[in-house]
Amino acid sequence: MTAIFRTMKLVEVVMKGLKPTAGALQSKVEAYNCLNDCALGIFIQVIHGDIFKCVVEMETTNKIWLYLKTLYQRDTAFALVHQVVSLCQLGWMFDSARPLSKFIQNFESEWYKLLKFTKDSSDTYRQQFAVFLGNDKAKSVTGWHSAWCILG
Repeated sequence: MTAIFRTMKLVEVVMKGLKPTAGALQSKVEAYNCLNDCALGIFIQVIHGDIFKCVVEMETTNKIWLYLKTLYQRDTAFALVHQVVSLCQLGWMFDSARPLSKFIQNFESEWYKLLKFTKDSSDTYRQQFAVFLGNDKAKSVTGWHSAWCILG
């Protein structure tokens, strides 16, 4: 969703909650309403009907965004552990009937998700984990562990 709002220049209105100040020119209020309505149109298209029922009465798209972010953002310690486990389980999920390139592709994908998840955080422990992943140590350790489990 953030990419959509970025490309349509709606980040300030939707994600940052920018509003015209009290006593703003009518043209600024109209411009804000136009941007808010555009973002609302996007939400209408992408939000499931059951979820939309919960947000339909909200006054601004920023309130909708904050509600959805609070409800669905996976920026918790549990989510980090889950992603680490997803990466580590790849060795046990290897299927010799499938090409090795698929396994490598899955490994790279899970590793990148974990790197992005740790890099984008402000928590110290996640930043340190991101440095560890950035040094490529985790990739080689987990890769060797996975290869050992497959071959061993």
